Amino acid sequence: MRDTIQAKATEPVDGVRELTSPAVGRLTAAPAAGTILSPGEPFAELRILRRNYDLVVPDGVYGIVAEVAAKPPVGVAYGDVLVTVSREAAALQGGEAGPAAASAVEENIPEGMVAVRAQTDGIFYRRPAPDEPPFVEDGTEIERGKVLGLVEVMKCFNQVQAPDAGRLVKVLVDDAGEVKNNQPLFLFEPR
Repeated sequence: MRDTIQAKATEPVDGVRELTSPAVGRLTAAPAAGTILSPGEPFAELRILRRNYDLVVPDGVYGIVAEVAAKPPVGVAYGDVLVTVSREAAALQGGEAGPAAASAVEENIPEGMVAVRAQTDGIFYRRPAPDEPPFVEDGTEIERGKVLGLVEVMKCFNQVQAPDAGRLVKVLVDDAGEVKNNQPLFLFEPR
Protein backbone atom coordinates (compact mmCIF):
# COMPACT_ATOMS: atom_id res chain seq x y z
CA MET A 1 0.00 0.00 0.00
CA ARG A 2 1.36 3.39 -1.00
CA ASP A 3 1.73 6.27 1.46
CA THR A 4 -0.74 9.12 1.28
CA ILE A 5 -0.40 12.85 1.82
CA GLN A 6 -3.24 15.36 1.95
CA ALA A 7 -3.31 18.10 -0.66
CA LYS A 8 -3.80 21.71 0.44
CA ALA A 9 -6.95 23.63 -0.49
CA THR A 10 -7.67 27.33 -0.90
CA GLU A 11 -10.68 28.97 0.71
CA PRO A 12 -13.85 28.61 -1.41
CA VAL A 13 -14.80 31.49 -3.70
CA ASP A 14 -18.27 31.10 -5.26
CA GLY A 15 -18.15 27.33 -4.68
CA VAL A 16 -14.75 26.97 -6.37
CA ARG A 17 -11.55 25.82 -4.63
CA GLU A 18 -8.03 25.09 -5.79
CA LEU A 19 -6.18 21.99 -4.62
CA THR A 20 -2.48 22.78 -4.26
CA SER A 21 0.70 20.79 -3.80
CA PRO A 22 1.60 20.03 -0.17
CA ALA A 23 5.31 19.67 -1.03
CA VAL A 24 7.98 20.05 -3.69
CA GLY A 25 7.99 17.05 -6.00
CA ARG A 26 7.01 15.64 -9.37
CA LEU A 27 3.34 15.20 -10.20
CA THR A 28 3.07 11.84 -11.96
CA ALA A 29 -0.74 11.49 -12.27
CA ALA A 30 -3.72 13.86 -12.07
CA PRO A 31 -7.48 13.52 -12.59
CA ALA A 32 -9.21 14.55 -15.80
CA ALA A 33 -11.64 17.45 -16.00
CA GLY A 34 -15.09 16.22 -14.98
CA THR A 35 -13.80 13.81 -12.32
CA ILE A 36 -15.86 13.81 -9.13
CA LEU A 37 -13.81 14.30 -5.95
CA SER A 38 -14.81 13.53 -2.35
CA PRO A 39 -12.96 14.16 0.92
CA GLY A 40 -10.37 11.52 1.81
CA GLU A 41 -10.11 9.91 -1.60
CA PRO A 42 -6.88 9.78 -3.63
CA PHE A 43 -6.97 11.99 -6.74
CA ALA A 44 -3.35 12.36 -7.94
CA GLU A 45 0.18 11.00 -7.45
CA LEU A 46 3.19 12.98 -6.27
CA ARG A 47 6.80 11.74 -6.22
CA ILE A 48 8.84 13.27 -3.38
CA LEU A 49 12.51 12.31 -2.96
CA ARG A 50 12.13 9.05 -4.92
CA ARG A 51 8.98 8.04 -3.00
CA ASN A 52 5.51 7.92 -4.52
CA TYR A 53 2.53 9.30 -2.58
CA ASP A 54 -1.17 9.30 -3.31
CA LEU A 55 -2.49 12.84 -2.94
CA VAL A 56 -5.75 12.81 -0.98
CA VAL A 57 -8.64 15.29 -1.21
CA PRO A 58 -8.75 17.42 1.99
CA ASP A 59 -11.72 17.37 4.39
CA GLY A 60 -14.59 19.60 3.32
CA VAL A 61 -13.63 19.59 -0.37
CA TYR A 62 -16.03 17.93 -2.79
CA GLY A 63 -17.15 18.65 -6.31
CA ILE A 64 -16.01 18.19 -9.88
CA VAL A 65 -12.60 18.91 -11.38
CA ALA A 66 -13.26 21.99 -13.50
CA GLU A 67 -9.66 22.54 -14.63
CA VAL A 68 -6.38 20.66 -14.46
CA ALA A 69 -3.66 23.28 -13.87
CA ALA A 70 -0.66 20.93 -13.60
CA LYS A 71 -0.50 18.32 -16.36
CA PRO A 72 1.76 15.38 -15.41
CA PRO A 73 4.54 14.55 -15.56
CA VAL A 74 5.63 17.94 -14.22
CA GLY A 75 7.64 19.31 -11.33
CA VAL A 76 5.64 21.23 -8.73
CA ALA A 77 6.55 23.51 -5.83
CA TYR A 78 4.81 23.82 -2.48
CA GLY A 79 1.51 25.64 -3.07
CA ASP A 80 1.38 25.20 -6.86
CA VAL A 81 -2.20 24.79 -8.08
CA LEU A 82 -2.88 21.22 -9.25
CA VAL A 83 -6.63 21.30 -10.03
CA THR A 84 -9.60 23.61 -9.64
CA VAL A 85 -12.63 21.98 -8.00
CA SER A 86 -16.16 23.28 -8.47
CA ARG A 87 -19.22 22.29 -6.49
CA GLU A 88 -21.19 20.31 -9.04
CA ALA A 89 -19.47 21.98 -12.03
CA ALA A 90 -20.62 25.54 -11.31
CA ALA A 91 -17.33 26.88 -12.67
CA LEU A 92 -17.15 24.86 -15.87
CA GLN A 93 -17.13 27.52 -18.57
CA GLY A 94 -16.43 26.16 -22.01
CA GLY A 95 -13.74 23.74 -20.81
CA GLU A 96 -13.66 20.14 -21.85
CA ALA A 97 -15.82 18.27 -19.38
CA GLY A 98 -16.38 14.57 -19.00
CA PRO A 99 -19.81 12.92 -18.93
CA ALA A 100 -19.99 13.20 -15.13
CA ALA A 101 -19.65 16.97 -15.28
CA ALA A 102 -22.17 17.28 -18.09
CA SER A 103 -24.77 15.23 -16.21
CA ALA A 104 -24.19 17.28 -13.05
CA VAL A 105 -24.91 20.49 -14.96
CA GLU A 106 -28.05 18.99 -16.52
CA GLU A 107 -29.40 17.93 -13.11
CA ASN A 108 -29.55 21.55 -11.90
CA ILE A 109 -28.36 20.93 -8.36
CA PRO A 110 -29.62 23.90 -6.30
CA GLU A 111 -27.08 26.53 -5.22
CA GLY A 112 -25.34 25.63 -1.97
CA MET A 113 -26.21 21.93 -2.20
CA VAL A 114 -24.24 18.87 -3.21
CA ALA A 115 -25.44 15.59 -4.67
CA VAL A 116 -24.22 12.51 -2.79
CA ARG A 117 -23.80 9.94 -5.55
CA ALA A 118 -23.66 6.18 -6.00
CA GLN A 119 -20.09 4.91 -6.36
CA THR A 120 -21.19 1.85 -8.36
CA ASP A 121 -24.16 0.27 -10.13
CA GLY A 122 -26.39 -1.76 -7.83
CA ILE A 123 -29.53 -1.82 -5.69
CA PHE A 124 -29.97 1.06 -3.24
CA TYR A 125 -31.31 0.45 0.27
CA ARG A 126 -32.40 3.20 2.67
CA ARG A 127 -32.41 0.90 5.73
CA PRO A 128 -29.97 -1.62 7.26
CA ALA A 129 -32.62 -4.38 7.25
CA PRO A 130 -36.20 -4.66 5.93
CA ASP A 131 -37.70 -4.42 9.45
CA GLU A 132 -35.56 -1.45 10.58
CA PRO A 133 -36.12 2.28 10.10
CA PRO A 134 -34.28 4.22 7.34
CA PHE A 135 -30.75 5.46 8.06
CA VAL A 136 -31.90 9.07 7.44
CA GLU A 137 -34.98 11.07 6.52
CA ASP A 138 -35.35 14.36 4.65
CA GLY A 139 -34.18 17.22 6.87
CA THR A 140 -31.93 15.09 9.10
CA GLU A 141 -28.86 16.85 10.55
CA ILE A 142 -25.86 14.62 9.94
CA GLU A 143 -22.17 14.40 10.78
CA ARG A 144 -19.38 13.63 8.31
CA GLY A 145 -19.12 9.91 7.62
CA LYS A 146 -22.66 9.02 8.76
CA VAL A 147 -24.11 6.13 6.79
CA LEU A 148 -26.94 7.42 4.59
CA GLY A 149 -27.75 4.22 2.74
CA LEU A 150 -26.37 1.05 1.15
CA VAL A 151 -25.71 -0.01 -2.44
CA GLU A 152 -25.72 -3.78 -2.96
CA VAL A 153 -23.53 -5.32 -5.63
CA MET A 154 -23.49 -9.12 -5.85
CA LYS A 155 -24.42 -9.58 -2.16
CA CYS A 156 -21.81 -7.02 -1.02
CA PHE A 157 -23.24 -3.97 0.71
CA ASN A 158 -21.33 -0.71 0.12
CA GLN A 159 -22.04 2.15 2.53
CA VAL A 160 -22.99 5.55 1.18
CA GLN A 161 -21.59 8.08 3.66
CA ALA A 162 -22.08 11.79 4.24
CA PRO A 163 -19.16 13.73 2.69
CA ASP A 164 -19.28 16.38 5.41
CA ALA A 165 -21.43 17.62 8.29
CA GLY A 166 -24.66 19.30 7.28
CA ARG A 167 -28.32 18.65 6.55
CA LEU A 168 -29.79 15.98 4.32
CA VAL A 169 -32.28 17.90 2.19
CA LYS A 170 -33.84 15.14 0.10
CA VAL A 171 -33.59 11.42 -0.60
CA LEU A 172 -33.74 11.09 -4.41
CA VAL A 173 -34.04 7.29 -4.84
CA ASP A 174 -36.69 4.82 -3.66
CA ASP A 175 -35.77 2.01 -1.28
CA ALA A 176 -34.69 -1.15 -3.17
CA GLY A 177 -34.41 0.84 -6.41
CA GLU A 178 -31.76 0.14 -9.04
CA VAL A 179 -29.06 2.83 -9.31
CA LYS A 180 -26.24 3.55 -11.74
CA ASN A 181 -22.68 4.62 -10.98
CA ASN A 182 -22.53 8.39 -10.32
CA GLN A 183 -26.32 8.70 -9.98
CA PRO A 184 -27.39 11.27 -7.35
CA LEU A 185 -28.89 9.54 -4.31
CA PHE A 186 -29.26 12.45 -1.87
CA LEU A 187 -29.28 16.24 -1.92
CA PHE A 188 -27.02 17.44 0.86
CA GLU A 189 -26.47 20.94 2.28
CA PRO A 190 -23.03 21.22 3.94
CA ARG A 191 -22.53 23.38 7.03
